[in-house]
Amino acid sequence: MCLSCFVVCATFLASPWWEDFPRIVETPRLDRAQAHHGSVGMCAAHTDPGWGLYGQVIGYHGERARAFQEGGLKIISYAETYGTTYCYIAELAPETPGADHRALLCSHWNWAKYGGGEIAWVGIHNWFDDEAFARPYTRTHPRYGGPAMTYPDGTPATGYRGPATDPRNSRVYDACAAKDILGRFALEYRFHPEMPPTGEGETPKVPLAGLLPVGGRHAGLVLFCKDSACPLFTDYARASTLMAADHGSDGIWSDNYSAWDSFGLRPVQNAFGDWSVARFRDYLKEHFDADSLAAMGVTDVDRFDIRTALRGVLRSFGGNDEDLQDPLWRDPRWTETPLWRAYVIFKRQTGTEALSRYYRAVKDAAAEAGKPDYLVAGNDLQYMLGWCRGDLDLVSSEMSPGWGLATGPRGIPLFPVGRFAPLYKFAREHARSRFVNIWLYLENEYAPYRINPGLVNTFYYEMLANDTLPMFHPGNDRVAGTEGDNAAFFAFVKRVALGYGARRPVADVGLYYSSSSVLHTLTPGGIQHHADQPHHFGLWGWATALGELHYQYRILPEWGCTAATLDGLQLLVIPDAQVLDPSWVEDTLMPWLERGGRLLYTGDCGLYRGEADNFNRNEQGSCLAFLRDRPRVAYIAENLGRVYFDTLEARDALRPRFSQAVSEVWGESACAVTPIAVPATVGVTLYEDQARGRLFADLNNMNLNPETDTIQSADDLALSVRIPGWMAQRELYGEVYAPDGSPAVHLTRMDAATLEVRLDRLRRYAGIVLTARP
Repeated sequence: MCLSCFVVCATFLASPWWEDFPRIVETPRLDRAQAHHGSVGMCAAHTDPGWGLYGQVIGYHGERARAFQEGGLKIISYAETYGTTYCYIAELAPETPGADHRALLCSHWNWAKYGGGEIAWVGIHNWFDDEAFARPYTRTHPRYGGPAMTYPDGTPATGYRGPATDPRNSRVYDACAAKDILGRFALEYRFHPEMPPTGEGETPKVPLAGLLPVGGRHAGLVLFCKDSACPLFTDYARASTLMAADHGSDGIWSDNYSAWDSFGLRPVQNAFGDWSVARFRDYLKEHFDADSLAAMGVTDVDRFDIRTALRGVLRSFGGNDEDLQDPLWRDPRWTETPLWRAYVIFKRQTGTEALSRYYRAVKDAAAEAGKPDYLVAGNDLQYMLGWCRGDLDLVSSEMSPGWGLATGPRGIPLFPVGRFAPLYKFAREHARSRFVNIWLYLENEYAPYRINPGLVNTFYYEMLANDTLPMFHPGNDRVAGTEGDNAAFFAFVKRVALGYGARRPVADVGLYYSSSSVLHTLTPGGIQHHADQPHHFGLWGWATALGELHYQYRILPEWGCTAATLDGLQLLVIPDAQVLDPSWVEDTLMPWLERGGRLLYTGDCGLYRGEADNFNRNEQGSCLAFLRDRPRVAYIAENLGRVYFDTLEARDALRPRFSQAVSEVWGESACAVTPIAVPATVGVTLYEDQARGRLFADLNNMNLNPETDTIQSADDLALSVRIPGWMAQRELYGEVYAPDGSPAVHLTRMDAATLEVRLDRLRRYAGIVLTARP
């Protein structure tokens, strides 16, 4: 084995297995996963979307799990973080002496087979309430047990408030579920398509026994949204993980690792569970004095109910507080209402706390089961809102072009104009892995493009160039690509993985992401203007422009913008972050500028203070205004990034404004990459691996016509690359990984610190590996 191969193999052995270019395939069939060159099978062997340990054990597929692992694949299964907890109808089989648990005869998904036997609702309440039919897989289990559910005041949440035939009467859900501002459950139903008989003598095709009648329809599955402020979900996560890991699971794909179902697209619909209401009282006591509370209308904090108070605010605006669709729930006055701002901050902080507790519980339980490298992959990159701050192994998110929560109703369009790398770089900052994983949906207006090889490969190779990989779902007609194209891509990834090794991206520029600025625009009715998001759109615009100008950048979230991260950068760009913490400016930003850092900020930055000051307005205006006359600091009054994001046709004309602005503050310092002859439709991403003496330049071509599905090759490309100091005195040679053909690379040493790289032809992707000779 060569020394370089030994180094990379040793590095992979020291890293979690998901750091080795994870090729995830969702399928219950091993042959399909292997045909796609998968290394990870999401094979539904240990699925648990919060339906209790009884629900988990009856859904086990032990032989499937063993087959995947014997075939050399890791196995992961679906779980729920703080989204919904499933509860479904089932017909129980008679008890069998000596059996580990009671079997099911049928359930919601095949209720047409119901035979008239005993009915039960399978859900997390079975575990918390120690229901007899679910034993031994309840909270009294000797290994997989835990505490009973309680209300916030410590009262046990056991039994039912009405007939036990309706799970909505369970006190477990009453205590732990998310609720709307009127105190009603936040939940979803899954209905059976067959309606009750409408004429005399008719018989429904689906038996109605046991189903829940809802508005003239009948539901066999109820999804209760979780209140993330309830700490007891962590106990269940521990039990669920311990049991799954004991049975061979290597990890979970955990849905809703975000604010989605516990704060919501529209908080008025699901942000007010009992635990949230109660814990907010403690938050008020801890963070506000009596005068401040009185100014917010809080006279008796021990009995204060945020639901009642916010309904009163809406009435003062002239709204109908019993109508959750009243447009005044989205009125801009909410952003200037201190009580609402306090609740938003409280929900963010308890949401982050909940995710951290969940992550630690899962990792500790898996380690107890002998699985210290247990993957926690989480969904929802566009709605994390600062909830997840690193306590996650891998972002594995659904994504599609067009409409997005953080990208607006238009969203990101298809190539050649659209750029998705900003989303991948954004996602990476929320987790610990260097990789990102994407479920790429092409549906609705994009469905006609779903299996176009030119388009899907342009997506895939932009991903690879940014250390991102798709998850494949053979047979799923929402997900991009044919089985042949998808298998070919993973075959290529498998081929390059050893050569790429443990490389890390190089960045000169940091783009500041302020989740607080986004939260400040949130109202009880949701983001104030979905189509007008100054910070988000400014961020995406700057990221797109910097990428097209081939600056090497990373996105720095507010919680990760530390002295250490800034010291690795030449320039920080803050795009219209209306909320900035003055203490961060004083303690982190200013010292970095004094050490030689450079700052470029735009628009209405720093008009409001951070969470510690309840997003209060800065009375003196922007907290960055005093920096405008300093050297190496530039200010642009216009939200230039947002203009670029909003504009599609005129981007070529706008792009020079970005390069000019950067050059004015940057000065003469060399960039990591300087394009000589590289068009904006070619992405360039630089990586390095000092241990192996390697520098990497990934080039991906996005000059695609989606209507004809043809890509125009880029010829005679040239760029200069800044050589790191540890490589400066050594001879370099280059090799190229490409999925189509063998383009030639030519290297010219311009000086000790600069290398000119020329590539004769780029069709889709080229990974240029520059290696220092021993």
